[in-house]
Amino acid sequence: MRLHVGTSGYSYDQWEGSFYPEGMKAEDRLAHYGERFGTVEINNTFYRMPKREVVERWAAAVPSTFQFVIKASRRITHQGRLKEQEVSDSVAYLLGQLEPLGEKRGPLLFQTPPYLRKGVDRLRAFVALLPPGVRAAFEFRHHSWDDPEIHAIVSEGGHALCAAEHEAGVQEVPLVKTGSWGYVRLRDPDYDDDQLRRWVERIAETWDEAFVFFKHEQTGPQLVNRMTAIAQTMDGVES
Repeated sequence: MRLHVGTSGYSYDQWEGSFYPEGMKAEDRLAHYGERFGTVEINNTFYRMPKREVVERWAAAVPSTFQFVIKASRRITHQGRLKEQEVSDSVAYLLGQLEPLGEKRGPLLFQTPPYLRKGVDRLRAFVALLPPGVRAAFEFRHHSWDDPEIHAIVSEGGHALCAAEHEAGVQEVPLVKTGSWGYVRLRDPDYDDDQLRRWVERIAETWDEAFVFFKHEQTGPQLVNRMTAIAQTMDGVES
């Protein structure tokens, strides 16, 4: 089982002195991060589409095996609400802007607003927009999406359902398998080693590959290191 562990974002001033050396320039942070971790979830792309020249700099800063997970623009998830006729141009534009990543492009995260209810036909048409080779993780935040028909559409496209904690202290979030890979967002600011080990065990029991992201708290990088160290002691888990 291949486990990719990182944080939601990487360029945080509050990490200076604990993860980033004091006085490190902001433009040097990604290279420092990429030397230590193998993946990152880029969140600012939710608020604005990435510029191609910025994406080129991202790609140049990290090793060849690094994986960028991109949170899709709110134009697609919140304004367009996954409606094919409204978001097709935005999806194509986003994918075009990400081309410089090449093999370093990991899954795309589509996080829908909590007020958006299940739409079977809407999701089926949206999934059809995604070209072969594009892996998507869907974080549906309204309970109505937790439905076998929705799971089947996600599965048929080769995509994943994101398991995310929305309340502190909830460690038994259901892991729904729609294929060989999964996606987990851990939002608590801290976990003890037993909790981290339990997460790795559950993830390894469910998928052959998974992306796990901790929140950008002060503790985020330490949690990545601790989960990775725990995973490396477990048979059949590669991290």
